[in-house]
Amino acid sequence: SGASNLIETRFCLREMTPDDSRALVDLALASPDTGQIQISPVYHLDAYEAATLRNPDLIGVVATLPESGELIGSAFVSFDRRMYKGELRDCAWLHGLQVHPHYRRQGIATQLAAWRFTRARSRIGENGIIGANIQKGNTGSFAVASTWYTDLAGEIEMGVMGMRKQSPPVNDGIRSRVAIEGDLQQVADGLNKFYIDYDFYVPHTPASLANWLDCTPFDEPFRTYLVAENKVGEIVAGMAVAEDHRIVEMKVHHLSLPLRLLNRAVKLVPDDGRMKQLSVLKVWFSPGQLESAQYLWETIRWEWRKRGNTLGFGVDPRSPLKQIFRTPIWMPTSSHSYVISRPASTSTAELDLIYAG
Repeated sequence: SGASNLIETRFCLREMTPDDSRALVDLALASPDTGQIQISPVYHLDAYEAATLRNPDLIGVVATLPESGELIGSAFVSFDRRMYKGELRDCAWLHGLQVHPHYRRQGIATQLAAWRFTRARSRIGENGIIGANIQKGNTGSFAVASTWYTDLAGEIEMGVMGMRKQSPPVNDGIRSRVAIEGDLQQVADGLNKFYIDYDFYVPHTPASLANWLDCTPFDEPFRTYLVAENKVGEIVAGMAVAEDHRIVEMKVHHLSLPLRLLNRAVKLVPDDGRMKQLSVLKVWFSPGQLESAQYLWETIRWEWRKRGNTLGFGVDPRSPLKQIFRTPIWMPTSSHSYVISRPASTSTAELDLIYAG
């Protein structure tokens, strides 16, 4: 297939294979540094393996030049089953679309998007949900998505916090610790109850949590689940920490002058520019236990300070979790919209909370 602009580029689409890993890294590095922050990825793992680690049921598509075979574009679609309007449905998530800067505005992104949408719909059927998470202000991605999405389904706020420089105040009523196998039933029950009214939540069992925690390309896990328990030993809150930087680390090459001045005060970016990013996932708390979850969050910011220099999160701004992830007014955050192609039989009269974990 092909498209034309001022110069026509002929290209071919095919399914991605593990052999494309090196070319995927090169494609990511080829994107021009723009804006206030100039960043490039540093992979510590095969790029294709890294993608499948985050999304085990995944298919990729690449655009290549027919003569040389050079990879000039790529995109992913991953599959799972999630709650939507009170029903467990097959879902397909479109993500990771990128086109080499030399070949943009020639229809490549549109055809990559069409390939994966067609593949997704053929697999999950007409009753499945196809969705994507697009940062607000990304007009190019919204333009590509406009060829397939039918509804806006809600928003997620993404942000980061630095690690604590001092231990949090002691809470005599709460103890934080790493979860053990015998805790996973309580954790699964807590998660499932907390997110019962959230769209796109994946229900958990002790086995699914154990599999997720045990899945690692290293000699030891890179995901850890922590819980908060009260004086009588009841688990009242929990959150997972993932050491993302062990898979792919972001290296900051340049900050704009305002961000350089800000960084002198808050020191989010270290002198060598290497961001050892952690993220929190699968966060919940029992009714009336918001303070326990807040304590767990602050404890992680302190106790994990030598294993990472930033702690990332995603949250529906209407969720009570927003009270935990309170970033300073000067700390940048980004807002992302969920766009979906939904079954005709479902209603969009009221937007439910969106799961971000």
